[in-house]
Amino acid sequence: QGIMLIFEGMKQVFDGGEIIAGAEVAAKPKVSSEAAGKGVFADDLMKVEDIKNGYCTQFLLHKDADASVTRLRAFLESNGDSVVVIEDDDVANCHVHTSDPGMMLSEAIKYGYLTNFKIENMHEQFLARQKQAKGLEKQAEAEEKKDSEFTYAAVDPEREYGFVAVAAGEGLKAVFSDLGVDAVVSGGQTMNPSTEDILAAIQSVPAKTVLVLPNNKNIIMASEQAQKLADRKVIVLPTRTVPQGMTAMLNFDPDLKPEENAVAMMQAADRVSTGLITYAARDSEFDGKPIKKGEIMALENGKIVATGTDLVKMTYRLARSMKKKDTQFITVISGCDVSDEDAEKTTDLVRAKCGGSVEVSHISGGQPVYYYMISVE
Repeated sequence: QGIMLIFEGMKQVFDGGEIIAGAEVAAKPKVSSEAAGKGVFADDLMKVEDIKNGYCTQFLLHKDADASVTRLRAFLESNGDSVVVIEDDDVANCHVHTSDPGMMLSEAIKYGYLTNFKIENMHEQFLARQKQAKGLEKQAEAEEKKDSEFTYAAVDPEREYGFVAVAAGEGLKAVFSDLGVDAVVSGGQTMNPSTEDILAAIQSVPAKTVLVLPNNKNIIMASEQAQKLADRKVIVLPTRTVPQGMTAMLNFDPDLKPEENAVAMMQAADRVSTGLITYAARDSEFDGKPIKKGEIMALENGKIVATGTDLVKMTYRLARSMKKKDTQFITVISGCDVSDEDAEKTTDLVRAKCGGSVEVSHISGGQPVYYYMISVE
């Protein structure tokens, strides 16, 4: 119904109707630590031991011809709680919280045959919700920190250029800062910043022209929306990976005009190939072969090219396969789940496998999700 309402409004505008200005979006409410901890449990602060009937049990009873579920309902209510029994002429949908699901099923089968079983451990659910509450608390603290991360700065007419980049990991943030980026927004795969986040970073840079490097294809659109809202000139360079963003910054020329710089920087970025070593978050399939959850995956420019179980082999083999005849530089960027010692050993193997004509270096990026990023240019 909501989608239909949107489409009807769009059609009215397409047919010449007037666009009605909406009210300003209310600011996102702050979630206090206390509220974050309590909000998941709407009624009170229960303890896991308070749950006496710990199994949520549901099933469909396909009734025998002469069966009446009145006695079954009474049995469920006598041996459990939260009982719901909805029936028609042929089927009864039964739900009960109980300490013994087997006893409930053994009684129910006297009235017909059973299907669609679903038994969930409510103790585990409760503990998971507690964990979620702690996560909400951490998120609230992060939101408060993020809200104060960037401060608005008026444009300095003496300053021509400023830079905003998106990156996750303290090491990568330090790299972009060293390359001249004024504001680094935390973000990347699985943690995309909002338009509001990027806009705040842009507005904190006191330059006449601000160049934005999203460094992820999923963040380009948010960056372009922030570009429209900023009170200074903004150019979004559609960098799709962190290595592209780094190369773009290395090719900035302060003597060029903004548009000329944008072209030159993206031309350099487009010559970079990006390899990623990560893990499968769930069971899936690649090239007709199953991928198990937790298995190592190698991606080249966004496409899966190999899977395996040996992290080191997967890394140097990906680098070797990405190397071309004209390759000059390979940079191995290690993530937060790799120790510096292991990263250096892996880099040495990449150096050994890729020949002496290629300069191989290592950066401790500290990025999540990806064990390694590999920049080849």
